[in-house]
Amino acid sequence: MLRGVIPNNRCLALARLFALVLALAVIPAISQAGELQIRTSVDHFIKTKTPYKGNVGTSVLYRFDNGFFFGGTVYSAAFGDAGGLFIGGVEVGKQFRLGGGNFAEAAVFYGGGGGAGQVPGDGSLLRPRFMLGHDFDGLQLAAGVSYVRVTGSKISTPALELAFTAPFNLLSGFGHVDSCSSCDDMMGKLHVSLKEVKAVAKSFRPLNDGSRTAGKKLSPMFLAGTEFVFDFTQKFDIFFSAAGAAHGDGAGYAEWLAGLRYIHPIGPVDLFADAGLGFAGGGDVNTGGGFIGAANAGIEAHLTDWISLTASLGLTGAMNGKFLALVPAISIAAPLGGTAKDRGDTPLNPTKWRVSGGYSVIPSHKGMRKPGTGGSKSLGLINTKFDLMFSPRFYLSGQAYTITYGDAGGFAMGLVGPGYTIPVGDRFAISAEVLAGAAAGGGINTGGGAVGVVNLDLDYKLSSSVALGLDLGWIHSWRGGLDAPLIGLGLKVDFTTFQ
Repeated sequence: MLRGVIPNNRCLALARLFALVLALAVIPAISQAGELQIRTSVDHFIKTKTPYKGNVGTSVLYRFDNGFFFGGTVYSAAFGDAGGLFIGGVEVGKQFRLGGGNFAEAAVFYGGGGGAGQVPGDGSLLRPRFMLGHDFDGLQLAAGVSYVRVTGSKISTPALELAFTAPFNLLSGFGHVDSCSSCDDMMGKLHVSLKEVKAVAKSFRPLNDGSRTAGKKLSPMFLAGTEFVFDFTQKFDIFFSAAGAAHGDGAGYAEWLAGLRYIHPIGPVDLFADAGLGFAGGGDVNTGGGFIGAANAGIEAHLTDWISLTASLGLTGAMNGKFLALVPAISIAAPLGGTAKDRGDTPLNPTKWRVSGGYSVIPSHKGMRKPGTGGSKSLGLINTKFDLMFSPRFYLSGQAYTITYGDAGGFAMGLVGPGYTIPVGDRFAISAEVLAGAAAGGGINTGGGAVGVVNLDLDYKLSSSVALGLDLGWIHSWRGGLDAPLIGLGLKVDFTTFQ
């Protein structure tokens, strides 16, 4: 009678495995010093049975002094014809120093995803990798092999891999703190600070007749997403953004971009121009292999110390596909530590965060899948959440989910919304959240992609900065059949950035 409401043993086993990996990775951070790194990798499959030939991978890793490291990685299809295939998850590994600047590295990645019609099944990926490399005074270059097998698909092959790793000198500290003990040393190096976080809404207005994979013209698309902006120099910022289709045509389309933005302050506003590269696809949008470029110009008005508004106009297009669109966009931002006109003249200002990673389940239910897609399993998803703490109780949460189980390869969702925390004694806390965002892919019936979530979290503190969280929520698709509980378990870690 409870079949379809209670996830089966395999789904629960995956949840336990992911929670264990997170625990083993995060707990050493309490006692081990280390550094944040960013890694870019390129791989090419040796045996291919699908149009999916290889990836570009992007990782943010925390490496401890003893050689162990953990972090998040996103693989984006870049070779072949599988634009829109994304696989995200967690990676844990160890680097072994061999002398003379040489090293060996072994790691394992666990995650999930899909897209581009390449993963009709679960979309789970357990990827071991072994690399040999050299450290050029902090900049690391490595080459090696890995094995890629995505469950529920024909993707099963060794891969050759090349990776470049550099320090990501972000002004930050572990826990919720008011001063940065390592910032003086870090500011003597090339470094970045987190400047602002944006909620972005934009429209794609296709400019040609080949923007759809079938050769037809794409109708206007409306996207919702998030952007993180980092100070780089007085005149330049670095940005990372992700967005997904939430209304109109292209349900299932998703993109992420990284780029450089030039800033020209004029009184209370900033004029800007930027350019970025990234990966995108899904929703029958013709992005070819998935590699895209974007350029924009606009204006940002600083209304208060905590709110700014941005309007821009730009172009986004596929490098080896026919997709090309005019992109008007607006965003609301939370500046973290001052506006451009006083940047560099004020003391370091702390901004407190909570990051969590875990595993969530959506029980199978009537109407969850589109007609004719088949499948009756519950959905298992890896989740990653960032909470921006405006006070010890009130916060803004951004959340991303990617599929690893449930015959829905390619299903993913992103959510954003406010939350409020109430402490209960010394170790427990209850948080309530109201979230909205986009969800699509994998044959799941989300209509145009817009979804809403109400969530109740019960947290138990393992230490002053680490907590175990149980999530009890409900997800509802405004125009589709997805309407069910959203249940999760994960670890939460407090940290502080400085601007």
